[in-house]
Amino acid sequence: SPNYAAFVEYNIHNVTGIRCDTFKDYVNAVEGVKHLDPKTIRTHGEQFLLHNIAPQFEHYFQDVLNIYGKKGWYTLD
Repeated sequence: SPNYAAFVEYNIHNVTGIRCDTFKDYVNAVEGVKHLDPKTIRTHGEQFLLHNIAPQFEHYFQDVLNIYGKKGWYTLD
């Protein structure tokens, strides 16, 4: 994936993919992709499955509701 794309931090260079900037990088990536381990890529990607990230989103949105709802910013719970 290109280094200038969104969410590049999810593509760990030479571990879960190959990050590229130039045409030469892409040409080299075609050869280099065979060195990537599919199991490592899958394991990394599974952390982003809905059942894994849903609790994080729930926590975030609950915080937003608490801040802008009745509890306010300075509530400790």
